[in-house]
Amino acid sequence: MDVPIFKSDVPAQTLALDPRGAARALGISPRTLWAYTKSARIPHLRVGRRVIYPVDALRDWMKKATILTATTVTD
Repeated sequence: MDVPIFKSDVPAQTLALDPRGAARALGISPRTLWAYTKSARIPHLRVGRRVIYPVDALRDWMKKATILTATTVTD
């Protein structure tokens, strides 16, 4: 028996952000985001010609950056 898939079955959580949304979420300028992207300092994916930023990867990246910054400041 086939079970129909309804919109309510799809999680409402956003999986990835476009560059403008990622910059806004991180509180940085799009230019800074692009510099980080070009130097591979921030997690991103290329899908064809588009660049997207997975939300979970950005959260992990921020946690690691926060820990590194806190360690650096206290030393």
